Amino acid sequence: MHQMRFLAAIFLFFPAFSSAQQKLLPINQQFTRWEEANFNRVDNKVHSGIRPILKSDYNADSLSAKQNEYIGRAERLRWLGRKLKSEHFIHFQQDNFNFAIDPVINMEYGRENSTLPDTTNLYKNTRGILVQGDLGKHVSFSTSFYESQAYFPSYVDSYTRDKNTDPLYPAYGIVPGQGRAKSFKNGGFDYGMSLANMSYSPNSYLNIQLGYGKNFIGEGYRSMLLSDVAFNYPFVKITSKFGKQKKWQYSNIYSSLKHIDRVPTTIATEQQYITKSGSFHYLSWAPIDRIQIGFFEGTIFQTWDPDSLTSVPFNAIEVNPLIGVNSLAFGTNGENNTLLGINLKITPMNYLTIYGQGVYDGSKKFGYQAGLKIYNFGGLVKNLSFRLEYNSAMPFTYSHNQPIQNYGHYGQPLAHIYGAGFSEALGIINYNFKDVFFQAKYITAQFTNDEGLYNWGTDIFKSNSTASPEQIIPSSSALSFIDLQLGYMINPNYNMNIVAGITKRRLESTNSSSSTYVYIGFRTSLRNLYYDF
Repeated sequence: MHQMRFLAAIFLFFPAFSSAQQKLLPINQQFTRWEEANFNRVDNKVHSGIRPILKSDYNADSLSAKQNEYIGRAERLRWLGRKLKSEHFIHFQQDNFNFAIDPVINMEYGRENSTLPDTTNLYKNTRGILVQGDLGKHVSFSTSFYESQAYFPSYVDSYTRDKNTDPLYPAYGIVPGQGRAKSFKNGGFDYGMSLANMSYSPNSYLNIQLGYGKNFIGEGYRSMLLSDVAFNYPFVKITSKFGKQKKWQYSNIYSSLKHIDRVPTTIATEQQYITKSGSFHYLSWAPIDRIQIGFFEGTIFQTWDPDSLTSVPFNAIEVNPLIGVNSLAFGTNGENNTLLGINLKITPMNYLTIYGQGVYDGSKKFGYQAGLKIYNFGGLVKNLSFRLEYNSAMPFTYSHNQPIQNYGHYGQPLAHIYGAGFSEALGIINYNFKDVFFQAKYITAQFTNDEGLYNWGTDIFKSNSTASPEQIIPSSSALSFIDLQLGYMINPNYNMNIVAGITKRRLESTNSSSSTYVYIGFRTSLRNLYYDF
């Protein structure tokens, strides 16, 4: 945490003087898809390749009013109707001060029919609070907390338990994207998480954030560069815009990450996880109105010596602000783990986005993404959108000779949830009519199996140096995943809705399994939670 203290000091050097919107658009792709449609307009100059996006970068207030086409209906003209359907739960605004409190909820109940032994009656019980506001024209803040108890479908339950490799605390696991969980009653999990962000923009060309949360790079449902799959982490993010019409945008993210091995100690209390530093540089360039090109460099710095079992002294290069310097200094396979990437977005028309990514992590270690998004069905059907996407990564991409230097955090990848050694195709359809919405998702994927002591490069938490003999042919798995949702939007201000759905998952492997999960829920959807693996 020594580097985070240093970076926090940099942030606090700036005066917090002061309602411009320096708040962030949540990283929830179903919630923000219509904002994304607005980003595609030729008259919109938003660099959308790095997220979350500042609301001040586009006209968030007018867009929200335009989207809520039914704001004038009779029930929304009364106080109770407005509170229920279109306003914050608690809201105070005066001059340049803006303060809001909203509940965050995920009450879900379902039944599973599975080939794996597990509880058939399943539920999630998440309660929390979201507080956000503006302090004058230059500073915005948000903080939220979630407390959960859950019984998961069999494949999520197995994944969570398998992620706990700690013999000291066998009752714990890692819930996808939501951190560490302890056992709850008979077969359930109890876990909590928090998020926070302070956003400061002295002018329209510079933004500085001190946060505890996630970041995402790309236009896709997945990201091959930096995603929101893993758990939250503390970070400092500095973004600057420059050039004519702000055609260039440059972001530096400095973060403190964790490996799920413990720091050796003789103290009887619970040992801490080994930490590592993450530095991510992203340079976005819009050469013409309908094209954006992004250049990425991500480095996992060594802050722990596994030989001497001691911390590595802080090196100032961990806060190097220049893209490309880390690659030149360390290469891609040095003591620090550095990878390079490119992100592309083309909008040939307002209704269509073509996008892609490429990642390079050294010899024979690379991956790519190709996809497209269509809004309003090309202008033919209002409020109907769909996405097609393909992702692939070669074996051993994102891994390192030293396991603690992998491109991951808190037991999960920092990029694609499958790790490496996979290919995936997915399609997502969204449609809404007034307050009713529908989503259909289909995923098919293939990947090799790291079984037993064998290492075929799928698990990025294993060392590169333990690759299995080439003469042994690995087994492979084929995944089919379908999720259908039908819901009703209660309050679009913080995405409170009720939903019913069905998930069908089939894994063809040496240990094949299938699961059909039917569920209903009452929720506030402000996060991406990835259970489609």
